[in-house]
Amino acid sequence: MKKIIPVLFTFGTFMVSSGLHAQTTASLEAKAQQYANEVFQDCPQYAQAEYLNEYVTMIGRVEITTLAEYGSSNYQPLSAIPLKNKCNAGLTYDSAENFNPENFNPLKYFFNFHAPTDQAYLVDNTQYIILIHHAQ
Repeated sequence: MKKIIPVLFTFGTFMVSSGLHAQTTASLEAKAQQYANEVFQDCPQYAQAEYLNEYVTMIGRVEITTLAEYGSSNYQPLSAIPLKNKCNAGLTYDSAENFNPENFNPLKYFFNFHAPTDQAYLVDNTQYIILIHHAQ
C-alpha cells in the first residue's frame, strides 16, 4: 500500500500538469490564430492551420516586462521595427497611447525570431520592454 500512494501521487500530478499544459497550448493556439487573422487579413492563406505551430512557437518566446524589472539600457525602439502591413494596411505601431501587454501581437512586426541571442525592444514612450527569447 505504501508503494501505491507515491505512484498515485505522481500520476495525479502528471495528469494535472498535462491539463494545465493543454490549456496553455490551447490558449496560445487561439491567440496565434487571432493574431494571424489580424496581420494577414487580406492574405488569409497565411493564417491557415499549416502555419499555426510556427506562430505559436513565436508567440511563446515573447515576454513583456518593464524597465524596473529588466534594467535600463539603450534599447531599440519598437517603432524602428518594420510592420508586416502588406496584408493589412490598417496595422499600427504599438505605443504609449495604445499598448496593452495582454494583447500585444508580435506577429505584426518583422522581429528576428532566428537571432542567436535574446532581443529587447522598448515600446515607445513607455516603461515596457518586449523580450524575444532566442530559440533553444
